[in-house]
Amino acid sequence: MARAPGCLVSVLAVSLSLNFAQTAFAARTHVGLRGRNEPALRALLAAQQDATAPEYRHWIGAQEFGRRFGAAPRDLKRVERWLRAEGCRIERSAGRQQEECVGGRPGTLPAALAPLVDDVIDLDQPVDLQHHLDSSRLQPQSVLPDGAFYFTPREYADFYAIESLHSTGIDGSGQRIGIVATAGVEPTDIAAFRTLYGLPPLDLEQVGTPGKRISRDDFIEAALDVTWSGAVAPGAAVVLSISRGKLVDAIKYLVHRDDVSVLSLSVDFIPSKQTLPLIRQSLKLFRQAAAEGKSILVASGDFGPLVVTTPKPRRGVSPFAQSPFVTAVGGTSPSPSTPEDVVGYGSEVVWQDGDMASGGGTSTRPRPAWQRGLGSNRRTVPDVSLAAAAVYPIPFNGEITCCVSGTSAAAPSWAGLIAMLDQQIGTPAGLINPKLYELGNAQAQGGPAVFFDIVEGSNSTMTAKGFPAKPGYDLATGWGTPNVAALFLALH
Repeated sequence: MARAPGCLVSVLAVSLSLNFAQTAFAARTHVGLRGRNEPALRALLAAQQDATAPEYRHWIGAQEFGRRFGAAPRDLKRVERWLRAEGCRIERSAGRQQEECVGGRPGTLPAALAPLVDDVIDLDQPVDLQHHLDSSRLQPQSVLPDGAFYFTPREYADFYAIESLHSTGIDGSGQRIGIVATAGVEPTDIAAFRTLYGLPPLDLEQVGTPGKRISRDDFIEAALDVTWSGAVAPGAAVVLSISRGKLVDAIKYLVHRDDVSVLSLSVDFIPSKQTLPLIRQSLKLFRQAAAEGKSILVASGDFGPLVVTTPKPRRGVSPFAQSPFVTAVGGTSPSPSTPEDVVGYGSEVVWQDGDMASGGGTSTRPRPAWQRGLGSNRRTVPDVSLAAAAVYPIPFNGEITCCVSGTSAAAPSWAGLIAMLDQQIGTPAGLINPKLYELGNAQAQGGPAVFFDIVEGSNSTMTAKGFPAKPGYDLATGWGTPNVAALFLALH
């Protein structure tokens, strides 16, 4: 059984927050532009997933996306004339779906430009975000109570049958994982974690400036996502894209990085009238990412069948997980077969912990083609799962502390797996859902077992009745967790 590691370094991560707080801020406004050639874009996205089509896995770059599907050049010029007159320095996006006004504050959008612009968003006004994690069990002195179980990176790899791929060199080498975050990480903390567990040094790039309101969970989220995406794929590089607080800026940066093939998001918006424009712009970027061959892994949520719990519980799914262009990752509680040593798969049930549980349910969006046959005409969540119980140690404030729970841990871990897959197949896998559902349906009919099917537990909470686990696909864990060796063999 893994036991809690002790203190490793004395440099406090809190110093990082002080440095960020002193960073000068320039006013920034996000302008969401209306694209064009919508039927052609839908046709391309479908053909890229059709193994019989010439466009199958023929991904396009951000510049090509902009030329074909972004705002028309004449429309860009009209919008930019208005922004310059409002005192803006303009930052264009290659995909021509967004621009940013830097240094100015645009006034009311002229009526003549309304058909060209979907949203004008002040990136410096705070909004309410939700991290899909529970850090309440982190022990300040790195003491794990009662000898409870947690994973080391090697034990994680043994449990989910990842180690056999690592041993053959499939470890994410040559790939870059993009992490959307609201704070940075202390590199010495990350280095100490990787040294302790025998992982190679991490190629880590941190880009962006956080907002003025940074919480403890912002730092914990960033540390968790960087640590465990890299622990699963120890050869991959990580790009941490730090948002000022509205997320869309950090998402946009990664979508336009042609060298980033996998994105992980474990934080999203509390749905409201205020956040609707931000959700709309983020979903547009997810669709662009799909055309570019990027895989996006998002945490399915931590409230079971609820999308929010306050001020009034509301059923639904995470705003990001509802997108048909992302893989929504739910959570499980794993148990080793032998408590003394993790040498292989043990068992799992749906992750449920009081008011928290694996997010899942039915969205209001139409059912994607790859979800046909599952009994709903709407997009359902999650697609797959990984461990979300408090089994993830992280480096924080100069220590290796234990442990964090939540689907926030499951999503970046799946991102690490996709980085390994991209390395194995020699090209970005893109939206992986059509193949996952094909394999899941085949397994349900007696085909190769590529998922550990979770059949016990439910994502009910103390607040709301959820959905039970059952054989095959369910609204608590999707198809289940990956038997990675078998899954990669089927995907190769």
